[in-house]
Amino acid sequence: MGFAELNPPLMLALGETEIKIMDLKHPTVQSVKAEGFPPEEDAKAIALNRLFTTFPQNNDIADVLPKVATLNSLYSTNIFAVVPVAQHIVNSSIDNLLESGNIQAVLSIEQTPINGKVRRNYSFATKYCHWHQPDVYPIYDRNVKRALWDYQQQKPFATFSKKELKNYERFIFIIRANFKTI
Repeated sequence: MGFAELNPPLMLALGETEIKIMDLKHPTVQSVKAEGFPPEEDAKAIALNRLFTTFPQNNDIADVLPKVATLNSLYSTNIFAVVPVAQHIVNSSIDNLLESGNIQAVLSIEQTPINGKVRRNYSFATKYCHWHQPDVYPIYDRNVKRALWDYQQQKPFATFSKKELKNYERFIFIIRANFKTI
């Protein structure tokens, strides 16, 4: 039996384990606006928008550090060394990239050297760039990955693997080719 024949909620049996797949309806601009977000998410968005609007530049640690710390706290991005990450953003000189909507902004800040090792902060980097230009940089995180994958399982819309979603250029292509942006 394929996914198309299953009734909601969708269940996939793997041996003794059943995995529930989100029963997703195809969103429209109207349905998303009508549904809205929980008040705590609205408050987060308002706070982050205000912070990133107040400090749009990324060439001074005093402007970047509050953005890194707040984003990390509100989105639980697991950045344990906020000062080195903030300094890495300053050193990456991303302002022109952000302004032009260049994906290199994400790529420049996702690989952060900390104590001699390079840590990949992919989800954080997409969120950081998103809050500078929300209409240009889509956010990638585990929730987005799960939603895309569950959509794909219910009604295939593109050919991709979960691993490909961690390639920002490919991720953007999948999003823009298959979903209208709001």
